[in-house]
Amino acid sequence: ADQLTELTTLLGGSDALDDKKNTPLQPEVLASHVRTKVLQVREGKSIQDIQAELAKQKARAQEEAAVAERQRLKKKLKQQWSKEELSALAKAVKKYPPGGANRWGAIALFVNNLCKPDNPRTKEECIEKFNQIASGAKPNNNNNTTTATTSTTADASSAVWTADQDRQLQEGLSKFPSSMDKNERWNNIAKGVDGKTKRDCVQRFKA
Repeated sequence: ADQLTELTTLLGGSDALDDKKNTPLQPEVLASHVRTKVLQVREGKSIQDIQAELAKQKARAQEEAAVAERQRLKKKLKQQWSKEELSALAKAVKKYPPGGANRWGAIALFVNNLCKPDNPRTKEECIEKFNQIASGAKPNNNNNTTTATTSTTADASSAVWTADQDRQLQEGLSKFPSSMDKNERWNNIAKGVDGKTKRDCVQRFKA
């Protein structure tokens, strides 16, 4: 009986907390823990052995929580773009225009080589940030990035295409055959694509 009382106290009694949630353990959960440890006592394990096991379990739970928190912070930091990175992105967008082979891979490499971030940017991140700026969404940054984002927006707007604009371009390509005069053909095609210039349409066609 004394061992069971000591064991209940060791588990925290009615004030016991769930290590993972840091909330009071439910009575049925605490009772389950007590039953498990009682069986271990009956199997010959001492209170000291159980105490050592509980300490290991608690340390393991704390380590798992710490790892999860580090991963969360790492992901949050990776999502933020510095002023230097945004400036490098703007330069890369101009350096590698639409239509080039592996354009976004080259843009990501340019940003990483120039800024050397701890967590290199992927081409998917560059595309996401580029489209975010082009759509006028508020950047997910704590830094003052107004200048860098402004210089990127003009280049971004011509590269973002909606499904309707793509459909209009395809309709224009079908309606005006390649046998026409080149300039006349693309002028006519661009007239049928909302918000796009002849140059935009040509670049989209080559992309």
